[in-house]
Amino acid sequence: MTAKIRKARTTCFSKGIVLRHRSSLREFEPILKAWIRVLVSYSRRNPVKDLPWWYRERPQVGLLAAAAWRAGGGALEEWKTEKGTRLQRSYGRNDLWIFRGKRQWFIEAKHAWCDILPNGVSQTSVKKMQSELNAAKSAARKLNQDCHQRVAALFVSPIWKPKRSGPRRFDWAVSRWKAACRKLQPDACAFLWHSPDEKNGDKRVLFGCSLLLTSAD
Repeated sequence: MTAKIRKARTTCFSKGIVLRHRSSLREFEPILKAWIRVLVSYSRRNPVKDLPWWYRERPQVGLLAAAAWRAGGGALEEWKTEKGTRLQRSYGRNDLWIFRGKRQWFIEAKHAWCDILPNGVSQTSVKKMQSELNAAKSAARKLNQDCHQRVAALFVSPIWKPKRSGPRRFDWAVSRWKAACRKLQPDACAFLWHSPDEKNGDKRVLFGCSLLLTSAD
């Protein structure tokens, strides 16, 4: 991203987890809770006022891997594995393998920005979020792991410009971001956000991150 966006330390966070009825990813919930704790810990402990939602897919996958370990499981990133069908088999890399107890998940991940305008989430962002989730599903389905669950993950970082939003304040911006994520109908979704300083004027603010998970099987 080339636009100037404010970076600021924060200590007060809000969070939420949404699971679809009869979601096949309910057993992933402890890892989602750990993911939220990892992001909070990173935000509070790092010495340079850094925030995890400033980054795209690669760092986000690393933080999710850390959450797997914190939840009592384990993870391996960017490992070599078989892909394709028996007739067209090839080798490639899987973004993330997570295991916990007897369960295993093979995850392909993407990232998208969610730009919140005065009238709601931009249509460009909506299309990009859907496109990236579809790409993650397609990548996950190429993995030769039929006996375990293949999962598409989408990390979404919302962007908001307080002055641009006029009388519609921060709670409205949060609701638009969350609604845009839920509209993609993920099997599981986790949110973490903080209230930015609305005195930033024309500066754009990255105020949180969501993780959307959808079964690719």
